[in-house]
Amino acid sequence: MSLFARQLGFELLKLFARKRTWFGFGAFLGIEFLILLMLQMPRAQKMFRRSMVINGLDFSHYFSGLTLAYVMISYTVFVLGSLYLALVCGDIVSKEVEDGTMRMVLSRPVSRMRIILLKYATCVIYTWTLALFIVLSSLALGIADRGLGGLLVVAPWEHLFSYFEAGPGMERFVLATGLLCFILLTLSTLGFMFSCFNMKPASATILTLSVYIFDSVLHNVPYFENIKTYFLSYHMAMWTQVFQPTIDWSQIVNSLCYLGAFNLVFLGIGAFHFARRDFKS
Repeated sequence: MSLFARQLGFELLKLFARKRTWFGFGAFLGIEFLILLMLQMPRAQKMFRRSMVINGLDFSHYFSGLTLAYVMISYTVFVLGSLYLALVCGDIVSKEVEDGTMRMVLSRPVSRMRIILLKYATCVIYTWTLALFIVLSSLALGIADRGLGGLLVVAPWEHLFSYFEAGPGMERFVLATGLLCFILLTLSTLGFMFSCFNMKPASATILTLSVYIFDSVLHNVPYFENIKTYFLSYHMAMWTQVFQPTIDWSQIVNSLCYLGAFNLVFLGIGAFHFARRDFKS
């Protein structure tokens, strides 16, 4: 086990030594600053004020750091997250094959399954790190700008309107963070699967994004309402359900099991193709 941990440490060093690994962190920080800046505009605040006054809420209390953090996360986490997770995880195996270093790794007395597990564990850690960074940086920027205050959550596409005081609001953010760490892993595993195929890193990234975008587009077509529960993006949106006044844990657990099953399938397909590949040519 200590050897596995040491090898995992080397994999993480290789991953975080690449510049592209940090693109996601910089991009999220940049878009969060931009959203925060634009939310200072009178027109944007007027729209917030209108929705709060209609529901009898105090604008000065609920236009807070927690509310701004939710806005920043909800509008960026899957759009940018899918891009940078596909970029990094779709690159993790295929890039080493392209550079020729994978042949050197396989020339040593180490099984292909061990290599796959090390690579995938690296993807998991990167995904969790990025998810934590997204939530913590949004909270830090929002609270620094507006203070703690109450939390107002409005998500019409999820039929969600709820509000909480600071303490319960922070508790919901903790739950949301845990869910995001698991949900985003589906995108990482999909990218990892394509990375194990015999293709260029750019192709693995593009295929990952294509599958996710196709899934999201079909999920949002109103004529497919009766089959929406079959789409990955439907279950990935379940993270917002922790902001419901009463959390439906059965629905959340069902979505997590559905995504977990796909993660196992994607990982199994990737491992199967990697085990059968010929790296001599």
